[in-house]
Amino acid sequence: KLKLYLFIELIDENSKEYLFNCLWDTYEDIRQYSLDIIIKLNVASNYDDLRIRTLFDRILKLLSSTQPPETPSGSSLVQYVVQINNKNLQQIINYDNQQSYDQIYLLINHITKRLDNEVEQAKINLFQAAKNGPMYGCLSGINALLTIIHDNNLIVSSSSPEGMMRMELTKIGIKDNNENSNGQITSQMLLVCCWRTSKEISLLFSRLGQIRIKYILNENQY
Repeated sequence: KLKLYLFIELIDENSKEYLFNCLWDTYEDIRQYSLDIIIKLNVASNYDDLRIRTLFDRILKLLSSTQPPETPSGSSLVQYVVQINNKNLQQIINYDNQQSYDQIYLLINHITKRLDNEVEQAKINLFQAAKNGPMYGCLSGINALLTIIHDNNLIVSSSSPEGMMRMELTKIGIKDNNENSNGQITSQMLLVCCWRTSKEISLLFSRLGQIRIKYILNENQY
């Protein structure tokens, strides 16, 4: 006799860890599929605040990494954090305001502040910005959060790999916290910083345009 099981019943703790580790994969489809399964099956509902805080700290490092393949992983993970419905997110990201806010707003606000610091550094020394805070990662994270907001039609979209440095297409792993402090600044690193930042800004403007158009009823509201 055939016995039927709910899919969620087949996922044990080891399977949950495997799904979670898939979020670090350099292949975009694998990251997206694992993220969809994690969210739909709510397999992270029992994760404690410490684990989410640790995850969020890792996300910030990925978004500020000079390794281009790590940026998409950081973007996928920030989507994951905002969709697990953690009620203590304000405390986890150390948001002082007592007023309650939407989780997407909280994360965009937090990443924007980090982006502001990287922009200020770029104004002073673009070489140091390319080495320690290349900006495109934070922009990619903001773009990823905005994709969760439903829009009408695509204005600008690009999944092209421009800006990937060939020697950096390696498996993402745990790296030392000082990975960016000892490396040498190369001309290619500077080029990647400028190109990918410009690209992410264009995508961000298009995303904001999609969201804005959705709520415009007539020309007088521009």
